Amino acid sequence: MEVVNQLLEGARSDSRSIAGRIHSLVEGVPGLVWLVVLAVASIGTALTFSIVAEPWPPISRALPWPLLALAVIAVQPLPVRCHVRQQTLALDFFAVPLLIGAVVVPVKELVVALFLGNLIGQILRRSNGIRFVFNLANQLNGVALSLIVLKAIDHGHYPASPRDWLGLAAALTTYELVTDLGVVGAMSASGSVPHLEYFRGLGVQLAVLIPLSCTLVVIAVEAYWAQPWALAVLSGPCLAAAGMYRSTNRLRDRLADVQSLYRF
Repeated sequence: MEVVNQLLEGARSDSRSIAGRIHSLVEGVPGLVWLVVLAVASIGTALTFSIVAEPWPPISRALPWPLLALAVIAVQPLPVRCHVRQQTLALDFFAVPLLIGAVVVPVKELVVALFLGNLIGQILRRSNGIRFVFNLANQLNGVALSLIVLKAIDHGHYPASPRDWLGLAAALTTYELVTDLGVVGAMSASGSVPHLEYFRGLGVQLAVLIPLSCTLVVIAVEAYWAQPWALAVLSGPCLAAAGMYRSTNRLRDRLADVQSLYRF
């Protein structure tokens, strides 16, 4: 009897802990924001199931999907900052492994790799609450719509013509626009309606990010198709350079904080 009471008490404490976590997740977040997040998640899930259910051409030289998931995890914490027109842009290259995977990974495994990579990346970045849920839902929506655009233009096969490469570029542009619109929707629902200056900065960011990401995708796909190990040779130095660049930015930010603190 004592053992049963202990088990019941443990179950009650677990339920209280779960309820407390749910309460902390919901507390302070406007209901309209949750409505936007649930709408984005629902649309992304429905579109993902529809695109996975469609027939896709077979891939003769497929990349193992766990490697793509590792690439997604590695890319997420490494935004590249650059200065354009007196603005500091933070460029996120999540779309690069997405479009590479669309060519060298079967679509079902592609979706699994992107979702798991994004999920683990969010956990490692210690995203919590509404931000965690929104990031997963928003990127799922962007992935689904970009794959739909890609399938409509080049039918999902290996890019062998300028039209196929334009299809990859259109899919990449779709992903960036959809995810950015999701962010704008969430900001507006929370009461922080973006001003015109925000959209100007967003336009500059897309003008830099889309051509650069397309260039990286073309190089990576051609290198992989010529020699699969060439992709590892390319990704190694790129990740090392990105890591060094991130460390430099962190050091620069800390130095700026010290300068602001001591006013020198």
